[in-house]
Amino acid sequence: MSLLSNISSLFRKELNTGIFGFFNASAIPKMSEKEFLKAYRGWVFACTNAIAQRVADTELVLQKKDKDGEWKDYTGESEAMDLLHDVNDHMSYHDLAFGYSAFQELDGNSFWYMPKTAGGKIKEIWPLDPSRMQVVKSKDNFIAGYVFLNQVGTKVPFTPDEILHFKRFNPNNAYRGMGTVEAAAIAIDTDTFAAEWQRNFFGNSAMPSAVLSSTGTLNQEQYDRIKANWDSKFKGVENAHKMAIMEGGMSYTPINPTNRDMQFSQGRKDLRDEICGIFGVPLPVLGILDTANLASADAADMLFAKNTVKPKLTQYAGNLTEFYLPRFNLSQKQWRIWFADPVPENREQQRLDRESGIKNYYMTPNEARAEIGKEPVEGGDFLYIPTLYQPNSAGNTDGNPTPPADNGKGFILLPLKSAVASKKKELAIKQLKDNRKKIVDAAIPKFTKKNKALNEKLKSMLLANLQKSKDKKPTNVKRTLLQILKDATDPSNELVKVLFSDYEDWIGLLHNATEDGMSTVFEQAGKVGITQVNADVTFDMQNPRALDFLNQHALENTKSYADTMKEDITLKVMEGVEQGESVDDIATTIGGFFEDQGDYRAERLARTETIDAYAQGNLEGYRQSGIVSGKSWLFDEGNCSSGQCPTNAAQGVIPLDQDFESGDDAPPGHPNCECALQPETGEIGD
Repeated sequence: MSLLSNISSLFRKELNTGIFGFFNASAIPKMSEKEFLKAYRGWVFACTNAIAQRVADTELVLQKKDKDGEWKDYTGESEAMDLLHDVNDHMSYHDLAFGYSAFQELDGNSFWYMPKTAGGKIKEIWPLDPSRMQVVKSKDNFIAGYVFLNQVGTKVPFTPDEILHFKRFNPNNAYRGMGTVEAAAIAIDTDTFAAEWQRNFFGNSAMPSAVLSSTGTLNQEQYDRIKANWDSKFKGVENAHKMAIMEGGMSYTPINPTNRDMQFSQGRKDLRDEICGIFGVPLPVLGILDTANLASADAADMLFAKNTVKPKLTQYAGNLTEFYLPRFNLSQKQWRIWFADPVPENREQQRLDRESGIKNYYMTPNEARAEIGKEPVEGGDFLYIPTLYQPNSAGNTDGNPTPPADNGKGFILLPLKSAVASKKKELAIKQLKDNRKKIVDAAIPKFTKKNKALNEKLKSMLLANLQKSKDKKPTNVKRTLLQILKDATDPSNELVKVLFSDYEDWIGLLHNATEDGMSTVFEQAGKVGITQVNADVTFDMQNPRALDFLNQHALENTKSYADTMKEDITLKVMEGVEQGESVDDIATTIGGFFEDQGDYRAERLARTETIDAYAQGNLEGYRQSGIVSGKSWLFDEGNCSSGQCPTNAAQGVIPLDQDFESGDDAPPGHPNCECALQPETGEIGD
């Protein structure tokens, strides 16, 4: 027996419930799987909708590992993502994701039927009712297939590759998941029965506010007449609490609600809290604000997103990565589906952080104002530290240290170069890096897309030239490739010349695209540099320094990229010729090169050109400001441990147009450098 068979046999064993025999059988029957879906009402409806809505509203992205092993958003074409956004002719992705999440909460299982075309391509996704789906077990393969009972009672079989089964953990069944409804079944049933009892009480009870009872014995005729009269006058909501008046020897007895009736409403609330707790949905998320204010409601929403929604999204994305992407030949080792973080920022905590930063002297008022989008104020770039806590400064003629001057209000205005320089440096690095990241991260995908298009153009050009060479009819103007290879003393070089006959045209297109992309980032970074130092000037893109940089660096980047591409393709072509490959074989080799390396190279060029353009544009903004005289290299010890960055930082402030010891005039000094450039005003050396 195989290992898989042994494992499968474990899951077919039934649990011996004899050890639980001391429990009395419940009078309430256990919920069936169909009843899990019927429970979609009341608090179950509210909680399920709250979760499913958040899951469906969260954007999914396709990511790919880069050469450093980091996940990066993939912006190219993808059949897998296209299908998720074009599910079928009757559903949107939002419908699909909402249904997936709702079925997970109600049933613990979600089934996607994914029919294929004749060529084996998945064309649609259809979610199926999990209560109608049967998993067919297999001794050898764990799952042999699936059988779905449709609306007209016909059993429809499916092979494993036609169905994608998402299931929650179930300790009692390896083939089917366990939903939240099953976990909360007792509380849900109790709440349902309580609600029905309450409805029946008002709809069917015969509860007058008082009755008159007889001292004598009633015969059947009298009893029937009194009962009919009773039901017609006092039964139903419209007759509630009417006075009952009877005939002959009747005594009046008032009827008051019992303590149990008075506590019924509180019991319903306790059940509500239990159900919502099992689902992981705080009451303010459902709009119940009995004991919540704005701050606690924000905190509840954050906790809901962090502790409930995000783990469910992690499981959803993980299952899509593990079982959905491989159906499109995307290995989960290099590709994954991920999601935008659903956790909202905690506004109250951010407010407290700003307040703490100002009170504890590691944040200036203007830094706090910038975080909430407010304009800076005069004097807001200083730390306000009480004179009692301000360290003394040396320099008295008698050798005794003297404190810096008081501002008259019991506070010292402490500039950036102070006893808290370390914390200020950390904040400065963060701010400068955030400025760079915002522009660079937005530009890279756009330029990558352009570079990919140019790579495709080069591939088309090469293949077109190769295709022309297959024409065996020579012309008077140009010999065919077959003749060239036949007559040439060095066939490989001759072939390369034919392939790259339009190469200079392609380089021209690449250069224009590179210069255009760098120009956009350069200008944005220049404006940031001027804004950083509050200079009252407008950034000039026609400045000769700016134009020289763009022309020179665009040409350098283009030539380096294009020459490397040509060399690598040439090497592969020459190897093919030496091995006697046909023209079709060489075409396949060229196509494979672009498929394997085209996207990576396009993204690398985009990253290089945007980072260079930002660094130089930022520096040019400092030059044009007219008030920046120097610069210092802010070394990020926590994230940058390579190259000469520590040496550059140790130089302190140097003139603006001088290079650091590494030969760089601004960060980055090496790949993945996380340092930043700090502008300095005033005389250097002060």
